[in-house]
Amino acid sequence: MIFEDLGLHPRVLAGLGALADESPTPVQELALPPILEGRDVLIIAPQTDGEKLVLVLPTLQHAFFGPRGRIQAVILTPTQELAQTIIDAIQNLGKHTRVRSLMLCDGPIPPQIEALRNGVEVVVACPARLLEHLNRGSLDLSRAGLLVLKDIDRFSDMGFLPDLWRILKATPTEHQTLLFSTTDNEELRKTAQTLLREPITVQIGEVASAPAITHQFYPVDAEAKTEALLALLDSGEIPSEALLIFCETRFRARRLGEKLKHAGYATAILTDELSTKRRNIAIEGFRQQTSRIIVTTDLAAQGLDVTSIAHIINFDMPATVESYLHRSGRTAYSKSSSTAINLVTSEDDEIVDAITLELGERPRYRVLPQNFE
Repeated sequence: MIFEDLGLHPRVLAGLGALADESPTPVQELALPPILEGRDVLIIAPQTDGEKLVLVLPTLQHAFFGPRGRIQAVILTPTQELAQTIIDAIQNLGKHTRVRSLMLCDGPIPPQIEALRNGVEVVVACPARLLEHLNRGSLDLSRAGLLVLKDIDRFSDMGFLPDLWRILKATPTEHQTLLFSTTDNEELRKTAQTLLREPITVQIGEVASAPAITHQFYPVDAEAKTEALLALLDSGEIPSEALLIFCETRFRARRLGEKLKHAGYATAILTDELSTKRRNIAIEGFRQQTSRIIVTTDLAAQGLDVTSIAHIINFDMPATVESYLHRSGRTAYSKSSSTAINLVTSEDDEIVDAITLELGERPRYRVLPQNFE
């Protein structure tokens, strides 16, 4: 099979350039025909450039034949960084199609509203910002016949599934849905069963469920948390790299981050009031390893696309089991063993009991190192 055999419009094919003469990869060969036939498809495969074409080509084909100026396709991603790579690919491959695309993840609202008024055919969005436009009435998804969910396995980890159900209510009852996942587990299959109609499943390569996470609990007095954390880091009992630390509020995150910096730890502070530019600088510093610790809050961590996190620390315990599982799920893409480390006070007894009941295991209490006084 070659790309010309797929029935793509010549303007869509033109965007492929020299790639049009190459043989499709296995995921392209198996997934593109049923997608272009209008079937719902679940793609479980490692993240590759070949997989990106499976997403972009059908999107351009669908949008090209729909009414101009109306949203024909919606691609949802859990992170702004992933959305940017997809919008870049759509604009590059679709340069001959006149299909207009728009990213809705962050940044000022007014320019986005203006772009929507001028008309676009494809929207690539993060759930929270898409919902914000729906609530404002600035977004109409009533003609969106194609819905693509990229990295659907991460939607659950990052707490976006409730947003997803609200978004679905704004789309036509009859629409095509594509799910992309890099892992395979029971929860993914249940989600697919709910979202897809008579789907085709394409599974390629070595994929597996997210690795098991070790959950550790360190009892500590509330006023001694910072000293306890520094003692753990100084002793080497927990690593001081690839580390995500959650605090209850932006004030506590800023204060803890500054103390870690003062103690000599390369730390980025990620809070929700940061501008997009400062947020991107902080994230890129972590990726480039100029900072090895991120201190953040649940709100600021939404949309955080960093796959190198091996351990998370709950400096402040979350209020719900769901929040705890979302936090610890951040380690699911680590190539090494991962750990959720919890500094717990007597006030956290109830949530610790609920968490360990949900996990089906007894709490693993640990003793603070000898250098803690």
